[in-house]
This record gives sequence, structure tokens and C-alpha cells, in this order.
Amino acid sequence: MKTKLRKFFGYFKNSRVILLVFLLCAAAPVLILGFFFVHSAAGQMSEEHQSLTEQTAQRVRSILFDLTTSVYTISDSALSGSECMYLFASDMSSGTNQLYYQDISASLANLAENNASISSAHIYTDNPAIPDNTYITYDSGHYRNEEWYRKLTNNSWSEWLLLSNSNPINQDKNQLSLIRRIPIVSPAYTAYLVIRLDSNNMKNRIGEDSHRIYITLEDGTIVYSSGTEAKGEILSLPEDYSGENEYIGRTKPDGVPVLSVLRTLLPYRSDSKFIIEACDLSAFSGIAQITDNYLVIIAIALATIIAVILFFSKKLARQELINKQQEMEFKMLSAQINPHFLYNTLETIRMQALMSQNKDVAQSIKLLGKSMHYVLENTGTHMTTLEKELDHVKTYLMIQQIRFGDRINFAFEIDPEIHPETYPILPLLLQPIVENAVVHGLEDNTKQGFLKIEAASDDSFLHLSVRDSGRGMTEEELAAVRNRIDNAGTEPDVPHSSIALYNIRQRILLCYGIKSSMTVDSSPGMGTCVTLTLPHPSKTRKKQKENLWNRT
Repeated sequence: MKTKLRKFFGYFKNSRVILLVFLLCAAAPVLILGFFFVHSAAGQMSEEHQSLTEQTAQRVRSILFDLTTSVYTISDSALSGSECMYLFASDMSSGTNQLYYQDISASLANLAENNASISSAHIYTDNPAIPDNTYITYDSGHYRNEEWYRKLTNNSWSEWLLLSNSNPINQDKNQLSLIRRIPIVSPAYTAYLVIRLDSNNMKNRIGEDSHRIYITLEDGTIVYSSGTEAKGEILSLPEDYSGENEYIGRTKPDGVPVLSVLRTLLPYRSDSKFIIEACDLSAFSGIAQITDNYLVIIAIALATIIAVILFFSKKLARQELINKQQEMEFKMLSAQINPHFLYNTLETIRMQALMSQNKDVAQSIKLLGKSMHYVLENTGTHMTTLEKELDHVKTYLMIQQIRFGDRINFAFEIDPEIHPETYPILPLLLQPIVENAVVHGLEDNTKQGFLKIEAASDDSFLHLSVRDSGRGMTEEELAAVRNRIDNAGTEPDVPHSSIALYNIRQRILLCYGIKSSMTVDSSPGMGTCVTLTLPHPSKTRKKQKENLWNRT
């Protein structure tokens, strides 16, 4: 394992570019985007869980408000009129009071029988003149033994409490109940109406939900719970929950952290307060799961990138060895071919042509030797002067004139502010462009063709243009040429001319930077113009030195 790691980092040591690409273009974006998506996904899921939990809490609050309001309104029907006000303050001696007694008892029976939400309705009084029946009870101890009375707040006229079930047949041990004090005309006696709600009806109205629902009184006593039988227990409320505002956050109702939403409800015409808590049991586990999934994906992506970099590092190392071998072979071959031998041979042929009075052949050989000398002289060098480059172009065009005669004519137009003899420029930039203009613009031209090589300057750039008077190109042909120039390095079967222009563009980009450019403009019958735009040496000398030093 250690040997593999040493080899792996050895590849990076030999190729700093690969390391830079890995860090900046692979690992860093994966980590940044990965953690961004993790955070974004977790935040989005948290918002969705929170929104659903808030909706559940609001729905339960609305149901509870409707239920308590309807029960209170229904209880008014049993206490309406003046029957209760006078009955529980009287001695039952009159026939009218007896009729009141019967009407009130019938109303209480009707409440329990005809309202599904009500389990029972009962009136308690400390007036000894009131006889007991199924719905009315006299309490001689002034309710001291009654559970509801012990839980009542002093001077409360209407309150909601959790009371134990007084009916042994009903399996519900605890019931949410409304206790109302009945106003009567005599201060000597009191009377209370106690209405117990049906727990099954309440459960059906709230319905099934994926959330855990708790409804408590102000002191935390649970009056309703879904999923667990916790009525009568005390629910632990968050310390920072005041009971007045809405709360959204983490709670532990069963000892396990859950996302909870707490809302308060003040029942209709009551001194009580309800607290509704909706708990999303799967929120944090779901967010943790999606986070873990994203982290696994990020780890797999990074492992894949490392594997790919390792694979290509080995390939590059092998290719580097092959390139060095080819370079050595080229140097060996170059050493075997002495340039002076070529010059001497061409000079011998030229002298023979002069002796034979063949001046055209002699001139051709002279120009060819001059052209070869320039190419060999600048092989392996990085800069020449604009004057030498233009002179090489002139030599090339003179050779073409010998071949094509008057079909090829040319002219140079140099900006007076430019000093070609000292202006530095990459070698062999213009000749491939001129050759392309001759081959594709003028070679098939039966009439006199014309080439113009221009060098112009402004504050920041040198502009080198090669214009021909050839047939030009249509918009479609021009677009195809531009596309081939852009993709010549990656597409197979690309014409040599496009590859030459592609190489020139790549060379100026590497040397002069992104401010440099090469443009091709043409129109049918108007010829073609290729323009190189190069930053002035004073603005790019540092960039050139850095690029050239890196290439060496």
C-alpha cells in the first residue's frame, strides 16, 4: 500500500499540472458543490417537514376550537331561560319549579343522547331542596369530594378539565370535560354543569396522521394523545416556550428528539388554555439519512476522480517517456544531417545552374536555401523579429511567383510607427497563413491575383493581416472554416490548412495570452482576410517569459 502511495504522489511530483487540475478542477468543485447540495437538501427537507408539521398543528387547533365552541354553545341550551336561575335557588314548593326541574332534566338527557361529541351531562348543586335523579345531584358537602371541584380555579365560571370517567361501563378512564358555573338568584346556593366529552368522537374528528399529536392543558396535563395512551400524564414542554407564542424546534416528548410545533388555543368563553403539540417523528432521521446518502455520493465521486487521475498519471508518465525517446531520436537524426551540408549542396546546384545560364533555376535554389535557412535557424527558438518574419514571407512569395508568374502579386504595408528590425514576434506565424491564401485563394485563379500583408499598430495591439483577392467564401463556408479552426485539435480528418491555422491560434494563445486573437473574414467575390491581434511586447513580455520558461 505504501509503495502504491509513493508511486501515486510520485506522478504528481513529476507533473505539477495534474496536481493543479486535480485540486482546482476536480476535488475542490466536488467538495464545494457536494456540501452545498447536502446543506441545500437538508434545509429543503427541514422546511418541508416544518411546513407539514405546522399545517398539522393548525388543523388540530381548528378542530379543537370547533369542538369546544360547539359544546359550549350546546350547553347554553340546557341553561337558557330563567329555569336554572330560579330553580336551584328555590325550595321546590311550587308547581312551576317542579316543571322547571323536569325540563332541565330532559334537556340534560337530550344533550347526552343526541350529540355524539358529548358522553354525559350532569348538574351538581348544594341546595338540599333539589331532589336527585340521573342528571341532577345534590352534594351536601359543597362538592368537596368532587374531582372537578378540587381542580377548579377560584372564581372560575367556565373551565376545561381532564376528569376521570364516572361511568364504569365506558372504558375511557379520563375525559376532557367542560365545567360551567350556573348563575342563580340566591347567593346562598351554587350549581355547576359538568359536560364530559366522548374521547372516541374526539379521536375520530382529529383523524389519523403521520404526526404524533398531544393536546394539553396549561399545566401540561395531557388531555389527548395519538399513538400512545398518555392522557393524564404531564407533558414536558420546552423551557423557552412561554405558552403565548408559536414554538418550532426540537423536543423530546418520549425521550427521543423530534421536530415539534406548539400552538396555543384559548377556548370560547373559557378561562382555560390548550396547548397543541404536533411532532414529526421522522424529520431528523430522514434528514440524517439524506445527508448520509449525499456524503456517500461525494465520497464515491472523489474516489472515482482519484482513480481516474491515477490512471491518467500513469499514462502521462509513459507518454512522457515516449516523448523523451522521440526527442532523443530527433536530435540524433538532426545531428546526422548537417545543415551546412544542405546549404553547400544547394549552393553547388545553384552554381551549376548559373554556369548553364539558367538564371531562373539558380534564383529558385537561392530562394529555397534562404527559406530553409530561416526555418532551421528558428527551429527550437522562441522569438525572432518582425523584419525577419516578413522577409521569410517575401521569400516564400517570390518562390510562388516563379511557379505561377503574374497570377500571384503581393505588397507589404507596414505602419511607420512599427520598427520591424527590433519588433519581437513568434517565428513562422505569417508564412502558413500566406501559404493558405495562395493555395485556397489564388492557386485556381486564372487572372492576376493579389496578396496584401499589413502590419498596423494601436496603443495596445499589433495587427497583422493577410488579404487575398480570391473567390472568397459564403457564410456557410466561413462558418465551417471557423469551426474547423476551433476543433482541429480534437476532430479527425481535418484539412491541413485548418490544422495550420489552429496551431497558429494555439501558439499565440500560449505565448500572448487570452488577449490575443485570430479572426477570419470573407465574402463571395471579395477575397479572404486573416488577422492576428497580438498585445505589444511591453505588455506581454512577462507573460511570454513565464510561458516559454514553463515549456522549456
